[in-house]
Amino acid sequence: MMNEEMAQRIDLYEALAQWLQTHLGFHWDHRDPNLASRIERLCQHIKQPSIAACTHFWRTAPPTQSIIEMVAKEFTIGESYFFRDGQFFDALRHKILPELIANAKDKHLSIWSVGCSRGEEIYSIAIVLRELLPDYDQWHIQLLGTDINPDVLATARAGVFKKWSLRQMPSLTQQRYFTENEQEYALAPFIRDSVQFQFHNLLSGLPPSNGAPSYDLILLRNVLIYLNKPSIQRAIEFLYHQLKYGGWLITTSAEFDPQYYQSTFGKLTQAHPWVKKHQGSPHTPVEKAQPNLIIEDSAPLEHTPIQNTMHKDTQAELEEEIKQFFTLAIKAQQQKDQDKAKKALRACLYLDEDFIAAHIALANLLNKEQQMQAAQRHLKHAKKLLDALDDHALLPHTNGMKAVDMRTWLNTIERSLVI
Repeated sequence: MMNEEMAQRIDLYEALAQWLQTHLGFHWDHRDPNLASRIERLCQHIKQPSIAACTHFWRTAPPTQSIIEMVAKEFTIGESYFFRDGQFFDALRHKILPELIANAKDKHLSIWSVGCSRGEEIYSIAIVLRELLPDYDQWHIQLLGTDINPDVLATARAGVFKKWSLRQMPSLTQQRYFTENEQEYALAPFIRDSVQFQFHNLLSGLPPSNGAPSYDLILLRNVLIYLNKPSIQRAIEFLYHQLKYGGWLITTSAEFDPQYYQSTFGKLTQAHPWVKKHQGSPHTPVEKAQPNLIIEDSAPLEHTPIQNTMHKDTQAELEEEIKQFFTLAIKAQQQKDQDKAKKALRACLYLDEDFIAAHIALANLLNKEQQMQAAQRHLKHAKKLLDALDDHALLPHTNGMKAVDMRTWLNTIERSLVI
């Protein structure tokens, strides 16, 4: 007969497993010999007095950055090395990057490494680009690495590695781009400083806060192994929408399964794990048509937002871009063009993930479509931002709406959520 403590531990494991699946898409291997100790350490971190209290915590905890980082330290592996997978880098060097370079507009390229770990992969690409572009200094290149593990991000930003990370690197490349000091190898500053790193949860539904509006190349290598099947589908659909037409999404051969790409990239027949976004791709929307926006605005509605905001010269230009997209969303709602309204709201959030009115407006649309989980994510983010503001703080692009009024609107939507 099962004793009470064992029953409580099973409840705890189930609660944590559900939290991981819901917020990170993770599934764990029950054969992992370290699983119990990992869970024990997590319970110690959250400082709950009992197994039952830990279980309650994981049943109710929001996916805040601090909690995600704590979990990531236990359940993600930071193993990688420079120029990992020779076939992949041959394809990059001889096909994919030359094609992107030839088709680049105004010498702009944007590349995102999802689940970048300690940065070896995105730094390797930075080195390849230096070698492919004799006029590199004339290009506008954005290289971004994101991860949920704060420890690997700290290592990536420092740009200092052990010899093991350089085991596949040619000696001449090593001599050119690294300085050795007591068995550690420091990246040359011009390579290290060319890459930006930040925390980002792939399943948040939001793009990186400091990223580009869209990408020429997205690397999703050794990430899908952590995810359950529904989350893999969500991740690929989300990243499809972050790619430019003509852009590439790359996984690994072990993770590549054409079934997850059909709704966006179309039917695939190739065996290699790099996929190109074409103009004729099916582009199945992730969300349904949208109901009306609530916010009213009498501003002029006939302008067109600027298309490329990667290299805004001033903050004023960026603010104007956000204002134009928000106004376009309102116009689209007035014209009953809900797809355009939602797209414009998402563009606002791509440019400023802390744009409170856009989060709440989008949550309102999703709520009316009964997409409760997505609506709740936006409301939670908006609520967190509003909590930091004084009641009388004026919010941008809302015709003088105060924080206290925005809270009232948020609470109204929150109460109407269908559970």
